[in-house]
Amino acid sequence: MSGHAGDVIATDEQVQICRHAILTQLGASGIAEGFDSLADALDQLDMWGFVENQARVQAQLHAFSVRDNAIIHKLTEAGAYVKLDLGEE
Repeated sequence: MSGHAGDVIATDEQVQICRHAILTQLGASGIAEGFDSLADALDQLDMWGFVENQARVQAQLHAFSVRDNAIIHKLTEAGAYVKLDLGEE
């Protein structure tokens, strides 16, 4: 993937890790019952695109989280008070 300076982009490795986790969870869910394999179930249910999309979304969320945590760490090391507004009252 390409982007502009300052963009937060998930690496291929992050996407691969997320894809593996999703496939592991799907395998454990029993979705493949009645099919030859998990791959066969995903083929017949036309779910490969969904799996890939979810892997990329999760990897992107992780990339933002890593970036945000690094920023917060640098600010607190510099003595800044960091208050996170999580939208909860």
